[in-house]
Amino acid sequence: MAVDIPLVIQNEILCRLPIKSLIRFTSVSKQWKSFIHSSEFNFNFMVRQAHRKCLITAVDDVDVENVDVVDDNFRKQCLSGEERWPGCLIVDDDDTFPKRKVCLTYPRSLNQLKNTYLEFHGSSLGLLCFSANHIDEDDTFIRCVIWNPSIRKSIAIETPYYPNVKIAFGVCPKSLDPKIVKINMFDVPYGLSYDEQRRVWRVEVFTLNSRVWRSPFVKIPSKWFDINFYEQTPPLVINGFIYWLRYASIHYTDRNADGRSYMIISFDLATEEFMKIHVPDELAHSSFDIFKLGESVAISESSPRDCKVWLMDHVTKSFTELYSIKLPEPMTKLGCTDNNQLIIIDYPSGELVAYDPDSKHLINLGIYVDCFTASFTSYTESLLLLDQSNTLNDDEGL
Repeated sequence: MAVDIPLVIQNEILCRLPIKSLIRFTSVSKQWKSFIHSSEFNFNFMVRQAHRKCLITAVDDVDVENVDVVDDNFRKQCLSGEERWPGCLIVDDDDTFPKRKVCLTYPRSLNQLKNTYLEFHGSSLGLLCFSANHIDEDDTFIRCVIWNPSIRKSIAIETPYYPNVKIAFGVCPKSLDPKIVKINMFDVPYGLSYDEQRRVWRVEVFTLNSRVWRSPFVKIPSKWFDINFYEQTPPLVINGFIYWLRYASIHYTDRNADGRSYMIISFDLATEEFMKIHVPDELAHSSFDIFKLGESVAISESSPRDCKVWLMDHVTKSFTELYSIKLPEPMTKLGCTDNNQLIIIDYPSGELVAYDPDSKHLINLGIYVDCFTASFTSYTESLLLLDQSNTLNDDEGL
């Protein structure tokens, strides 16, 4: 680096540059490459590039003529009509929302698996995580893929397949180490009858820096084993915590209950501790939507047209009622923009709709998604994976 420019000033300049420029600069010298690859620079870059984007996955209907940026692979697949997974759409979360749209294909490490079900596990510090099950007579495994769409690089991790495995993902904000949390659930006989089975959890954590799976140091309470996963809700990753929506079965002798007790389970990416978070009594025995609002967890009733929105305090883990909304029909809340507009799926068309709580108006976004697999989450560019070995470059022309 230039010796006549203080290192602090150089850092400030580089943190404001586009990612493509930084990648080219790693070829200038070993010193520049080492500096740009460092964890300290990665952290400073993410702080400076904190303008948020919104990520929509599993896009069913994309008109490439109305998309600002379409990668070559996606355009070729659209023109050829070959079988493929739906695209990944990134929409700027600013005053132009949702005008500027960037459409990408999924990484090649996922597209190599054909006729499999793709599952999205969250976005954290510029990285996305997906998984797909590969099942055939010769080999059976789960392929997890960590992908940085900003630098078009991904890394695949394979693990044995289990029928009831659940996966979550997040980057530890202290170490910038990506982690995959895998929970294998087994039903084992406890008594003589079928109803007397007990569920066993086996938790494993994969860290990218170590490249190994291991059990976390903190033991899960045995009374949690009856807690089930809410299938249609992907986990949230906020401020170094992963949040799942869960439910526990209730004895049907309780006539006031619907058979389930709902709650949120969190996982601390730094300490690897699990915690049970109780929700407001109004939602304890009914399903609800969980989504990200700003840097906090928000929840609301799933089905009613008139429903309340609660916001969780990050420190106390308690909920405060934020506002009430009135929808023309029951809709699933997927997420929230920077200006507090709720992103909702309009059934059965699958079109994404933005609800403004101030004007009480619904805005059609002209984006169509899979009603069962769609997700909407915040996204910030980062350089993570740039220095990792065994990565797959999904865009050789970058």
